[in-house]
Amino acid sequence: MTEEEFLKRWDGERPMYEAWGKYVAERVTQEIRPRIVPLSTDVFLRLPVKARVKSDGSFLTKAFYRPEKTYVEPFEQITDKVGVRFVVLLPSEMPTVNIAIEECAVWRWEKSTQPPRPTFVYCRHFKDGFGTHRDHISRA
Repeated sequence: MTEEEFLKRWDGERPMYEAWGKYVAERVTQEIRPRIVPLSTDVFLRLPVKARVKSDGSFLTKAFYRPEKTYVEPFEQITDKVGVRFVVLLPSEMPTVNIAIEECAVWRWEKSTQPPRPTFVYCRHFKDGFGTHRDHISRA
């Protein structure tokens, strides 16, 4: 697949990923609400939740120009086409977000360090003196 073909496919599929990211953001926020009562999600989540798709340049670089990674089928193998960021104040609040994602009945998930072709992946990143922690959950 050439870069031009890659971007053409991405242009065609991007709206689907944007819609999926928006849906995940809204659905997880709904799932968080009953877990944090009496707080509101506006207080618990420190920044507005927003989905973001990979930019053309970032996607092309990852697919074709990263020497440490080579892809046979980059479009299929790159799993982070869309991301949703949930920001909380303390690492101890992350389990609330994790549980909201994991217990949501509209998708199945699995934890792994190398997700197999997921529809979505989430990572949790925070520094607590022991380094950055990262979990991946992928839709099966």
